Amino acid sequence: MAKLIYLSPSDQTSNKYAYGETTEAIQCRKIADAAEKALKRCGFSVINNKTASMADRVAESNKKKAALHVCIHTNAANGKVTGKRLFSWDSKGEGYKAAKAVYDNLVCYGTSNSIRPYPDLYEIKNSNAPCVYCECEFHDNKDSAKWIISNVAKIGEFIAKGICKYFGIAYKTETAVNTSNSEVYTVKKGDTLSGIATKYGTTYQKLAEYNGISNPNVISVGQKIKIPKVTSTKPKTLQKGQVVKLERVKLYGSSTAGTVATTVSGTYYLWDGKTINGRTRITNAKNRVGVAGQITGYINVKDIK
Repeated sequence: MAKLIYLSPSDQTSNKYAYGETTEAIQCRKIADAAEKALKRCGFSVINNKTASMADRVAESNKKKAALHVCIHTNAANGKVTGKRLFSWDSKGEGYKAAKAVYDNLVCYGTSNSIRPYPDLYEIKNSNAPCVYCECEFHDNKDSAKWIISNVAKIGEFIAKGICKYFGIAYKTETAVNTSNSEVYTVKKGDTLSGIATKYGTTYQKLAEYNGISNPNVISVGQKIKIPKVTSTKPKTLQKGQVVKLERVKLYGSSTAGTVATTVSGTYYLWDGKTINGRTRITNAKNRVGVAGQITGYINVKDIK
């Protein structure tokens, strides 16, 4: 029988975000929806209660004999603090173990992170199941509030991944990834996952998920990192400012001849959409063309896959 996870997202509609016309309740319900989808994909049974009072939620969780009770909130302090906060009944029981698993997998905006007992919180105190109380980020900081809004689906996935880790169940991504043709990068001294991601025109979150890395801040020299192939659609026509995704494409200093300036990967923009001698000019600064330090140059049109 599938383990039941009880999700209890915040109902605090009065807690306004520092960015956007939204509230804690709205965003936490979105996070819970994403977590529910991921957990069901991984074989769990889920109750996602977004309307009842805390007392009614706890009563339902206890009646249904949930295997884990998970509260999903965002935090507030002085408008400056950022980071995640995870709470549990104590620092050694199953609630703490589950909270630690979520903590280790929950990527957030800030760096001020902590996990500690908080037995006075109503749902932690009264739920029969081990309880994980997630304060995913601080919504009274404009930058972190913006980050929450942009990453609700990922936050839900992070929480689900931590729950899978706690129960020893394999986490399943939404789309199975074919790694048979992946390029492999060997980690060198001084490398970071974000630096490797930038090199290959992707994100550290995607590399972490693709390689099953639970903590993207920890990689080791000699470790093999699989790089997913980047696929894009070759444009039928070239237009000024059009976005193109490039993977290790030669960048030329001239539209006619000259040495190769460098090899580029990532997201770039077409300078003016014109093709000259089979090449078109690109820039990685759509609104700052010509500014010193920005990568610009010519690429072969055939390299736009």
